[in-house]
Formats: sequence, structure tokens, C-alpha cells
Amino acid sequence: MFHLYVMVKLSNDKKLYIHKTHVATIDVSNVQTSETEKLEVILNKNITLDEFITNTQNKMGSNYFLYSAFSNNCQDFVVNLLEANNLLTEENKLFVKQDVTDIAKKLKKTSKFADNVTNVASIFTNILS
Repeated sequence: MFHLYVMVKLSNDKKLYIHKTHVATIDVSNVQTSETEKLEVILNKNITLDEFITNTQNKMGSNYFLYSAFSNNCQDFVVNLLEANNLLTEENKLFVKQDVTDIAKKLKKTSKFADNVTNVASIFTNILS
């Protein structure tokens, strides 16, 4: 499996990494590895980080706070980040939504269990935050 995220470069050149595991997260530490594949998306307007996230939350509704390994995962989160901020193109959608059908078939039996575990982890993370 693989994990997707969006690296946002702020006007002060600081980089933030926005991604979703059991919760949506913004990291200041580099999450890239030597195997990281990249697709650059140019922001075509001035937007604050708060607006970027709020647009995504408004688009996703309660799915912003939920996670499913196969139907509301890091790929879906990145697509929603881009789409909510008018940055989604067919090219970057194809890059983000890579076909995991074969992997999903092999892991289907564990998906319900995985969804329950990540949802419980999400609830505890949000309560303790």
C-alpha cells in the first residue's frame, strides 16, 4: 500500500504536509521518503491555509472526520483537498487515484475490521485533542 499527502509551501517558504490516516493531520516535519513520487500542482490564487482546510471540510462534511481504508482514505482526502479548492485536473486525479483494485480484493476481509479500528482511533484522538 502507499500513502498520499499534499505538501503546501507557504508564502514564508515553510512547508506543511497535509494528509489523512485515521484523522486529518498537518505535519511540519518532512514525511517524504526516498521513494516518494511527486506531482506539482500550482496554486492559481491567493488563499490562506485556513481557507484551504475550511473549503475541504465544507466539501467533505462528516467524511472529513471519518476514515475508511477503501472508500474514504488518503487518496480520497487528497482529491477532496484539490477539488474543494478548484485545483483538481484530470491529470492530477489520475495520479492521486491510482488503481488499488487488486490490493483491495486481497484485503477485503480485513477492511471492515480496519475501518472500525481507525474510526475508534479517530474518536479517541479527537477527544484527547
